[in-house]
Amino acid sequence: ILSLKYLYVWMIVSALWVFILNTYSAFKLLRQLHKKWNVNKFFLCNLCITDCSMSIYLSLILVLDSVYSDNPGYVALSWRSSVACKLCSYIAFLSIHTSTVSALIMSADRFICIVLHPFEKYRQSKTKGITQVMLSWGIVCTLLVFIIMFNSAEMTNSSCTLIGQSMSAMCSYVHLIINSCVFGALLIMYSTILKAMHYSSKLNSKAIERNLPTVVARLGAIIFSNFLAWAVVSILSAMSLVSYTLPPSVEAIVGLIFFPLN
Repeated sequence: ILSLKYLYVWMIVSALWVFILNTYSAFKLLRQLHKKWNVNKFFLCNLCITDCSMSIYLSLILVLDSVYSDNPGYVALSWRSSVACKLCSYIAFLSIHTSTVSALIMSADRFICIVLHPFEKYRQSKTKGITQVMLSWGIVCTLLVFIIMFNSAEMTNSSCTLIGQSMSAMCSYVHLIINSCVFGALLIMYSTILKAMHYSSKLNSKAIERNLPTVVARLGAIIFSNFLAWAVVSILSAMSLVSYTLPPSVEAIVGLIFFPLN
């Protein structure tokens, strides 16, 4: 699977980086939540847990490459149709989409706090925070069940990523629509947040004026990272809809690079 040694190194580093940092952050946030409830920390903890599952996917692919590197025929024929390959694809799908929806929920919370309640102390209740996280998992799990039931396309790449030719036309349409809506919602919310903060800074709020550059940098990083992670994957889905396909090896490399990046 991994003909490029740099890709192999990238996967090892990504798997360790994702697992160690997210596990450490999740435990640290859980300790803080045990002492005092905070909805932002709860959302971040959920995000760490969802991202940590990406390390499981990368580890499974690395183990496969180590075990079957001397038997490429098995990988080419039996692996892509195996239950293990499908499990890998579902883990990766669940990780990246739950991460995206979680980022959307966190952004919506900031939008409500800054735009709708600018001059009052706003904090979500524990019940609302837990409900929103459960809703995000429910949405992604429903989407995953939809993919399992209606994706008639065969897995074409050995990295077991549901992109490009590995998704049927209907599933590709759903994928493009959902991610376009999420990215559009992020752009609208963040642009509105920046306008609200700019307006508040004109009201002689020195604290907001000081923090504005930092907020702009953080929001820009969130938008750019989401776009960077999904742009190439969405382009591959769009290409498959117009019957323009890339070699499976290229799809595998794209999935192994951009999914951990997300």
